[in-house]
Amino acid sequence: MGYLVAPSDITVIENKVKLGRRHVGIYEWIGSFYKPPMLHSHYSKMSGWEKYAVLTKRFDANATQPEIQLCIARQNAIKRDVIGAIGSVWGAALGGGLSLWSTRKYYGKIAVDKIAAVPIAYMFSYPGRWAMDVLTGYASQSERDRWLGELPAKTYVQ
Repeated sequence: MGYLVAPSDITVIENKVKLGRRHVGIYEWIGSFYKPPMLHSHYSKMSGWEKYAVLTKRFDANATQPEIQLCIARQNAIKRDVIGAIGSVWGAALGGGLSLWSTRKYYGKIAVDKIAAVPIAYMFSYPGRWAMDVLTGYASQSERDRWLGELPAKTYVQ
């Protein structure tokens, strides 16, 4: 018995109530590019391109219908998440750069760089992400908004 991949309910609602195409800012575009590709075995998460697709939809900001307000809240949560991904890359670049800079005058720097740069870059990616989460407001958003931003774009249908 096979499965069919179909748009999820929230994706259908978004496509139904959208007004057109929204211009995606440079930070949103870069952040969706930094999201790694997904291996979808259960379609429980969104890939970077699916998040970009949500960010390109324009909704009526003055509408009072609950489905439009839901879509706007979801789009804002995804926007915060995508922009926060830039912080992890900047933090990793800062950590790797600082470790390489600090070992620049050692004679045996090749061995030190191989040992130190990668783990330090990985460790610095977390403070970078946390800092961007605070700056974008992702850290202070409600559980409902965070849950809306994590809803998958596709589902399996039997």
